[in-house]
Amino acid sequence: MKISVITLLISLNIFASFYVENCSNADSSFNSISGHVASRTSYRIIDSRTGLEKRVNLIDFKSKALSSSTIKESSKTVCSEGNSSGYIQWTNFKFVKKVITLGEGEKFPATLDGVSEDQKTLTVDLLCKFEGNSRTSCQK
Repeated sequence: MKISVITLLISLNIFASFYVENCSNADSSFNSISGHVASRTSYRIIDSRTGLEKRVNLIDFKSKALSSSTIKESSKTVCSEGNSSGYIQWTNFKFVKKVITLGEGEKFPATLDGVSEDQKTLTVDLLCKFEGNSRTSCQK
């Protein structure tokens, strides 16, 4: 009986949170998505022979934000009458300047905007959208 009551109390308090960060530069040649989704960071190249677009997914890399400025923030709290908990959802937009450094032996194509002379780093200006939700307390 005691286990049933504990299980019931835990199950009543379960709420899955969600978070996603989606960033892209102005021409979408660089994209990244991360959070509670399948993470992916990629850049676009155009095949000089065929003219076809190809996306290259980065695997071994490091990313560092050099600067960030908030454009817009919004949030909404939802509480039902009589409940002590509800949820909050938010959306934020930011300009973010990042430097991407590839792993040992890897190089970016020299034709990418923002690539360093040694082709090991790429500096990108991104528009990022941050979205999420989580549980929150409500006043009775």
